[in-house]
Amino acid sequence: MVPEMQSVAGNLDITILQGSGDLHDEFLVISRWMDLSSIVAFTGSDPEVAVVPEAAQALLLTWDDRAKHFEVALALAEGGQGVI
Repeated sequence: MVPEMQSVAGNLDITILQGSGDLHDEFLVISRWMDLSSIVAFTGSDPEVAVVPEAAQALLLTWDDRAKHFEVALALAEGGQGVI
């Protein structure tokens, strides 16, 4: 998934978070994009479709079928300088 996302124009970065759930570990993929058209270039016509390649599905017990999109409200640069 990561190489495919990185190869799409408009992908800014990808972060994968891991946490311990009650029964198993959980992962959260956060990707930042220039704009919605960049996301559509990756997902196809429906930008809310969660793209989970078969190789990843083979390693996961469950995954979300839908993605949620958010806009950056505040980003803090090193040193605590905020950008809104």
